Amino acid sequence: MPRRAAGALPQSFHLADLEPCNQPSPKVAIGRWLETSLYPRYADPRLIEALADSPVVLIHGPRQSGKTTLAQMVGEPRQYIYVSFDDDVAQGAAEADSMGFVADLPERAILDEVQQVPPSSPR
Repeated sequence: MPRRAAGALPQSFHLADLEPCNQPSPKVAIGRWLETSLYPRYADPRLIEALADSPVVLIHGPRQSGKTTLAQMVGEPRQYIYVSFDDDVAQGAAEADSMGFVADLPERAILDEVQQVPPSSPR
C-alpha cells in the first residue's frame, strides 16, 4: 500500500470485500470477553499496514461481521484505547464538547459505534 501524504484522506476498506476463511482459529481471549474460537481474518494484515501509514482508518461492514473484534484484536497489543459510543458517558462527553473530546483522545484510539453521536456544528 503506498504511503499517504500528510492531510490525505483516511484509508477505508469494507470487510465484505475480503475473502472468508473457513478454518476457525485457536481459542482467544479479547479484552473482557470469554474465550471463543474465531475465524482468521484476511483483514488483519491490511489493517496493520493501513495503521502504519495513516492516522485514521475506517473499518466498515455489515452488522455482526467482526469489525469491533478486528479493531480490538489489532489495537490491544499496540496499546490503542477502546471507546464505544454505546457507553452513555462517552456519548454524552462527545455530544457536549466534540472538539474537546477529540482533543483529549490519546494518539492511538479506537472509536466504536461513532454513528451513535450526532454530528455537531463547529462553534
